[in-house]
Amino acid sequence: MPIKIVKGKKEELDPGKLNDEGMLYLSRGMLNEAEEIFKQVIELDYNYALAHNNMAVIYLKKGLYKDAIKELRTATQLKPDYAEAFNNLGVAYFQCQKYTEAKWSFEKALEIKSDYEEPRKNLAILSNNLIGSSDRSREKNVVTRNLKNKKKKEKLPAISLCMIVKNESENLPRALNSVKDYADEIIIVDTGSTDDTVEIAKSFGAKVYFYSWNDDFASARNEALRHATCDWILSMDADDEMNGEDIAKLKEYLKETDAAGLSIPIFSELTDSSLNMKNTTVNYLVRIFKNDPRIRFTRRIHEFVDKSIFDMGGKIERIDIPVFHRGYTDQKTLKEKLDRNKRLVEIALDENPQDHTLWTYLGKTYFTLNDLEKAEECFRKAIEIVEGKENRYVTLFFLQSAYVDLALLLSEDRMEEALEFFNKAINIDPNFPDTYYYMGMAYYNKGMFEEAYKSFKKVFQVDVNKSLFFISNLGIRGELTLTMLQATALQLGMLKEAIDYGNRVLEINPNNAPVLNNMGIAYISLGEREIGKSFFEKALLVAPGFEKAMDNLEKYIREEFEESIKV
Repeated sequence: MPIKIVKGKKEELDPGKLNDEGMLYLSRGMLNEAEEIFKQVIELDYNYALAHNNMAVIYLKKGLYKDAIKELRTATQLKPDYAEAFNNLGVAYFQCQKYTEAKWSFEKALEIKSDYEEPRKNLAILSNNLIGSSDRSREKNVVTRNLKNKKKKEKLPAISLCMIVKNESENLPRALNSVKDYADEIIIVDTGSTDDTVEIAKSFGAKVYFYSWNDDFASARNEALRHATCDWILSMDADDEMNGEDIAKLKEYLKETDAAGLSIPIFSELTDSSLNMKNTTVNYLVRIFKNDPRIRFTRRIHEFVDKSIFDMGGKIERIDIPVFHRGYTDQKTLKEKLDRNKRLVEIALDENPQDHTLWTYLGKTYFTLNDLEKAEECFRKAIEIVEGKENRYVTLFFLQSAYVDLALLLSEDRMEEALEFFNKAINIDPNFPDTYYYMGMAYYNKGMFEEAYKSFKKVFQVDVNKSLFFISNLGIRGELTLTMLQATALQLGMLKEAIDYGNRVLEINPNNAPVLNNMGIAYISLGEREIGKSFFEKALLVAPGFEKAMDNLEKYIREEFEESIKV
């Protein structure tokens, strides 16, 4: 957001709140903006010692040491027990080579606060300086190190956060807040925002560059890389989040690794808000890599750096530093992105018609958009290209994926052919749980419930540690499969098993409407009518428009009424 200097009657303004706003800008390195706010605070309340100290910190960062001393003298006069201000005063005196005054200030800070470590360290450095250190400038830097960069550890690799954005005012603050204290540099490339995206980025201290969108994600991302100056790159989207503490751990890892790139888990969540069902997937992607001009993104969409790393003889390692992707949280957003992706993949395939991964992506897109004829064509094209290729990991993964997707598509009216492709996928990786889930879905949709039940059970029976590529839909080893096991058990009349599976789902997601509805059916079938009714009511409470639960509740009420008439 752009800086807003508050105007109004003095009695209507809160110096404390204004000071907090100033601290926010100060923490983001926006010194001029912070200075303007602290000036306002002092004008409103000259006796506000904290604002004088904060103003001094700005002057210290700008190298205006005499101005800093003036503000800090005021702060310590107004608040004689202000240990932090005395320590900062010592730093300012030290920079002016007034060592006697600096020593007195550090000692005063310790007198007030005996466990205050910074003035103790500064006194030690001052002592070394007074006995004739040969490198005074280095020592001065050590004295002010905590003020200038408290969070940075010596010799840790520096990380440039690189991002491309367009109209991300809703998502961007969350993303930048998650990493701002740990990224050493934020590079933002804007491709044509018309909202507050650019102002928000600048408020976090980001370096913002502008790039004309050319339907090429790789090109835009490479523009961001061009401006990065740190040792390593962290590539994120505006709708991503990370845990800052994970980045701190990452820096320790980067000190030791000889890899050129790190593959990390990207968790994506798709929510069916109407039924309160969540579906989380995880994929490992190379999002962290060395800042090397040889490492660049390739491909117009579904862009990646892996090829450039391998071409330079570099190594890629996998590390569990997660990124949480929020881009697919609703069906509308998903549809918009699918339409965009379809257009860009088609352009990319015109440029490289033998890219089997793009054919697979396009098939998935058409499948999701319910254009089944085109989806089948794409999957068969991917299989045609990839069968017989060198059996590398990536090749096998996309071949297996194409087999499963095609099988699921064919299962609607060509079940025998579908099973042939499911079995081909199993032959590639018999321990990949997703295959068995989708096979179960195919059986379930055909009313083959015994076969479906066996397939869903298999999801939990395979040894995923032996899987070639367990980059799975997480729900498949949790909520999704358990939901289908409950539904299948209900179809098979296995009522107690249905309740057991239902309880396991509700431990994961207590608001899963289909499971609540099926719990109601199971309990009524066991003669527990009141319990069953309560589950229908719960299902409607969390999903008011859920027709199945509504029909079941109406049926219950009607049956109760008919029973009362008989009586």
